[in-house]
Amino acid sequence: MHKPLIISVVGAGGKTTHIHRLAEKYLKQGKKVLVITTTHMYLEKDTILELENDMETSVGRMKDALAQGFCMAGSPCEEERKMGPLSDHVTEQILPAADVVLVEADGAKHRLIKYPDSTEPVIYPGSSEIHIVMGMAAAGKKCRDVAHRTEKVMQRLGIKEDTVIREEDIRTLVRYGYQEPLSSRYPDAVIRFVPGVCENLWQRVMGECIRENVDFSIVRPEWFYTRPHLFICGCGHVAGKVAVMGQFLDFQVTVMDDREEFANKKLFPKDCEVICDSFENLTHYLEECKGESTYYVVVTRGHKADRQCVEQILKRNYAYLGMIGSKIKVAKTLEILRNEGYTREQTDSIHAPIGLKIGSQTPEEIAVSIAAEIIQEKNAKQISSMSAELSTVRETGVLCMITEKYGSAPRGIGSGMFVYREAGREKIIGSVGGGSVEHAAIAQALELYDQGEAAVITEKEYNLSDREGGELGMICGGGVKIVFFPICS
Repeated sequence: MHKPLIISVVGAGGKTTHIHRLAEKYLKQGKKVLVITTTHMYLEKDTILELENDMETSVGRMKDALAQGFCMAGSPCEEERKMGPLSDHVTEQILPAADVVLVEADGAKHRLIKYPDSTEPVIYPGSSEIHIVMGMAAAGKKCRDVAHRTEKVMQRLGIKEDTVIREEDIRTLVRYGYQEPLSSRYPDAVIRFVPGVCENLWQRVMGECIRENVDFSIVRPEWFYTRPHLFICGCGHVAGKVAVMGQFLDFQVTVMDDREEFANKKLFPKDCEVICDSFENLTHYLEECKGESTYYVVVTRGHKADRQCVEQILKRNYAYLGMIGSKIKVAKTLEILRNEGYTREQTDSIHAPIGLKIGSQTPEEIAVSIAAEIIQEKNAKQISSMSAELSTVRETGVLCMITEKYGSAPRGIGSGMFVYREAGREKIIGSVGGGSVEHAAIAQALELYDQGEAAVITEKEYNLSDREGGELGMICGGGVKIVFFPICS
């Protein structure tokens, strides 16, 4: 008797999408694909529902659909726009007509992550493969907003419902919720992780690290940041000039003041975000800021408001925090902060008085000094040169990223390049330095790309100071280490 390949798909945040991608893959191979569920699944346009009073007609329609290559089938369900599992009678007759059976074997209520209860997942008997999907887009969001079985997620992770989910948390849910128990229960099945919903390239890379059980520290999140954020507290004369400088330097600019006549969009560059609200509510707006790439400039109308803003910002991560004021008034403010329980390390991180010492007098000159100090801080750190196009790439391909550099080399740590094929022709986004090194990296990336699902994270060093450098046509006198990440759709 013909036995189809059965793949059960479990988890959250992309199961149905993954099933459709698998279906497309096997259809291209000329396989007959059947899609069913052991729980509930959303109805689609061509879904065939079994007729309780006429099973033979149901089976006939399903077989006819399979003869054309594809069939999605289930039973009527009380939940609107959903289908349930096929009856045993129908299943026994329809399965032998399929080459591949794809089973949605878990429910998640449209949430990105979950931790299963004792009755989940419902693996289809005889499954050769079990694919675990988890939405990487949950990273950076609060647990209560993205989790199914929230209580179980909180218990497993030891967190509260308003705790922000980390990439490591997703790895934990995958390992302890699915990989280990499923490996024990189904020792003969191939169990693999598939990254679910991703919003950017960083999340896709993190998903690949989970898939291959690679330490996240191989890359750093700041390498993937694109446009830094300049958040200005205060909308006075200095703030206006700093906002102009920020836009000139390609920062995303936000300004805030509690006075309507100052927090006026007409007074600031076109693309500035202008917020009019009490500084007491600053924390609310900071929640949307990525700390490691956000630069805070505190230039309100008075020291009380300055301190109010600084106190809220100090509780978060930030790339830069500067506060305006004379040496004497700044010293008093910092002393008050330390008396309130802030550590010396925290207060010492504040650039106050703000700006480089260039003898600035006018608002324009003060803005230049502030901008110069921010540039100095930004460029002293390993900040990505990643373009928005690379950061948001959606294609299947290979990311080449410089993770180490020594001596003189064309590009720094965090430089990235994405390599893929389109209509048989190679496509390149970004750069790792150009020349022969880049040529060699592209060749390596294409080799991995052609391996398809078999490709794994690969590390290669290019030494530009010895014979290898001569062979590559490079005389920089240094070297780089490039890690190649195969990235699925």
